Amino acid sequence: MKKVHDDGYFEVNIDEEKKFEYYLEIHFSENNIWVTEDQYEFIPTISEYDKYLFGRGTHYDIYKKLGSHIDEINGVKGVKLQYGRLMLNV
Repeated sequence: MKKVHDDGYFEVNIDEEKKFEYYLEIHFSENNIWVTEDQYEFIPTISEYDKYLFGRGTHYDIYKKLGSHIDEINGVKGVKLQYGRLMLNV
């Protein structure tokens, strides 16, 4: 990891082929510690076929893909948010 800001921001780039399970350990004041999954570790759930149908204007179930939905991915429950990035890739 490389420290990119004096306030304690770090970054690391990981190849998708070398992806592994990891957790974030966040330290707050008064010894409060929160361990959680990284919200950015999950790959997008919109397929190339979804993009194709959306681009043609024939994806009649796109509302199931875009926006926020309660979901479970790899045993992690939460809210999945997919937004306009799809529109930029069409």
